[in-house]
Amino acid sequence: MARPSRTVMEPARETPLVADVEVGVVGGGTAGVMAALGAARAGARVAVLERLGNLGGMLSSGLMGHFGNRFRDQRGRDIVAGAPRELLGRIIAAGATPFATLDDALNADDMLFYRHEHAGNECLRMLDEAGVGLWLHACFAGAAPAPDGGYDLVFESKGGRLAIRARQVVDATGEADVARRLGAPIREDLRRRYSWGLLFEMGLVDLERYGAFLATCKPECPEWTPWLAATLGLSEAALAQDTYWGEWLDRRPRAWPFRRQIMRAVDDGALDLVRTLPEGGSVRYGWDGFWPEPWHGKDVVHANVCMVTGLDPSSGRHVSVAEAGARRYAFDFVRFLRAYIPGFERAVVRAMSAQTVPRGGIEIVGEAEAVLHGAGSPAPAICLSGFAAVGLPLGMFVPRGVPDLLVAGRCADHGYAFRPSVSCMAQGFSCGVIAAMAARRQVTPSRLDPAEWQAALRQHGVLLEPGPESGRGRPPQPRLPGVPSHDPSDGARRARKLS
Repeated sequence: MARPSRTVMEPARETPLVADVEVGVVGGGTAGVMAALGAARAGARVAVLERLGNLGGMLSSGLMGHFGNRFRDQRGRDIVAGAPRELLGRIIAAGATPFATLDDALNADDMLFYRHEHAGNECLRMLDEAGVGLWLHACFAGAAPAPDGGYDLVFESKGGRLAIRARQVVDATGEADVARRLGAPIREDLRRRYSWGLLFEMGLVDLERYGAFLATCKPECPEWTPWLAATLGLSEAALAQDTYWGEWLDRRPRAWPFRRQIMRAVDDGALDLVRTLPEGGSVRYGWDGFWPEPWHGKDVVHANVCMVTGLDPSSGRHVSVAEAGARRYAFDFVRFLRAYIPGFERAVVRAMSAQTVPRGGIEIVGEAEAVLHGAGSPAPAICLSGFAAVGLPLGMFVPRGVPDLLVAGRCADHGYAFRPSVSCMAQGFSCGVIAAMAARRQVTPSRLDPAEWQAALRQHGVLLEPGPESGRGRPPQPRLPGVPSHDPSDGARRARKLS
């Protein structure tokens, strides 16, 4: 979108300074909660700015309801412990998962199910117990160097425009909002590359009737390929090679059993496989689909069908287009299910994510990059991540040319490849501990001795080397009713498909 040609002149003003802390965390989501907790447990005075009314991000307001078990790698070795594992244990103790014990959860299949509001409450309790200063409904508005080092973080609140002063800052906004305001370089080629998602829950679904319907569906649909090619305006050969729609063909990972019903609905004008949005965007039937989650309720179905593409998550206009487009598509999709899929005749939207979330798009240019393939890292790691137990170096979270700032989560350098929830928690906690050390020493994080911060991380339960093999390996992936296959990959392969 072109930059507006007209501007307004805002009057100069004095902004009340409401907190002076050693570590300021912007964003109270998956990485931000852990960053604040890590800094506080390392002895720092900490404040968090969060634009929503609760904590946890995708774990809570994002309506995930489940996340991948990345506490262990593909060989069954422990790679994430400490505070992230503590959070899972607290959710289990609250009775908000189907697991009786933490060990049951860690030995479970890929998906760890939980109730999202309980996760947000446990995040709130952990920060309260650690003495973290919390500012909710606080919309970050800008940052500027503070007189004696660090930054003044300006935010809008119900009480007007306010500021906190922080010697060190952790940017956990997901889109590197703080880093961009401070002039950090961004990987410009990624802005429109990745998809966005909007999660929602449906209720009043007759799962027995739906299951009986699925049992009548034939696994193959020979008329699907020529129909889909004609609908999309592609040749069948091009369709077979398409990185997205090719997966919907017979014997491919997304060969939905109800494709005949999809065909009929599209021909009737009751369903759009792809819908054009303003600003060059689109929303399509997302390939993750929908699946029953009986633990959440005997009539509950979780849906991840709103895949938005082609939009820039750093553009206020594009964010608005994505939100409106995804939400309209979600309700239209429910109408399709009611009319064409047995068991969904009375289905309603029971809950919906507070945000249509970009899976990527904004990443800093860091002082170092992670090794994306194979275990290990050429630099000392701050945490481990992924099925291959990749060591993530500190430089991946240090924006090039900007001191006293760490960037945690999917907006770190190559952060998309390490965006699963458990990985973001591990990154955030380690960044918080290191930020606290840097504030105490009055140096930028990259000037710290790696041996010292690695020792501190180990004291807080962070694993920097994989544990011993459990002998279990990765358990088999779950079969989700109605879903042809489930893809638990870390994201790199999926990213290449959508690029």
